[in-house]
Amino acid sequence: MKQVYPDIEWYGSISKGSASLPRCPHADVYRCPRYYQSISMLKNAGIVNKTEHVVTDDILAYWEKTELWPIVKEKSVSISGSGDEIMHYANLCPEAAYSIFGLFASHLSRYENEIDEDNALTLFVNFGRAFEKDWRCNWAYVKELHYLECYVYSLL
Repeated sequence: MKQVYPDIEWYGSISKGSASLPRCPHADVYRCPRYYQSISMLKNAGIVNKTEHVVTDDILAYWEKTELWPIVKEKSVSISGSGDEIMHYANLCPEAAYSIFGLFASHLSRYENEIDEDNALTLFVNFGRAFEKDWRCNWAYVKELHYLECYVYSLL
């Protein structure tokens, strides 16, 4: 199985191959609830700069009234970890993930501990892996996602 590196080249090739826009036209907090929820969660976790609290509350109130807002938690954006360390990001908007992490992905998980990370890096070195294009140097798991496969995009 070929390892996918979901960077701008990968994303662009899918867009070009399907004759669609190179980036999601709805990647904005006012145009997409998944993008809004991703940016909001990342903001609350201290990963992105703080935005005006009132604006965020107004946008949240707007999206919660629409049929596009996730009803079940399994569809919602979530960030989890232990203590102050965030380990898992789930259901992110791929456009938001790219702007923060440099990968178009819906799910990202860090290595659980330094031992796991060191073991993975040792395997990469022993098997001659190229570190430039291998997300496994920084992440234990990445689920790539192009906006054309996003369930919210299909509804918009």
